[in-house]
Amino acid sequence: MTASSRPTLTSVLALNPDVVFRPLDGEMVLLDLGTGTYFGLDDVGARVWTLIDDRAPLGAVFETLLTEYEVAPAVLEHDLLALVGDLCAKGLTRVVAAGA
Repeated sequence: MTASSRPTLTSVLALNPDVVFRPLDGEMVLLDLGTGTYFGLDDVGARVWTLIDDRAPLGAVFETLLTEYEVAPAVLEHDLLALVGDLCAKGLTRVVAAGA
């Protein structure tokens, strides 16, 4: 992932069309059809995945999560950007728009 594609709160992400996903017991199971690799997301990760699928900017995802979970904003921002950075690094998502 290059510096220009590193997600920020102004980024909009898209899910990789080669990744299929299904909710399972409050979590999310992902399968990358291109690599045959399975991934799992816990309940919070599953919520993030769902919000990303709605093509909301990460700032909107952040604001939604702030209303749904009891967490300090700085911790949420760090964890959200770490998660989406990991999703991008694994090719499960990609930055399609980056704001200023």
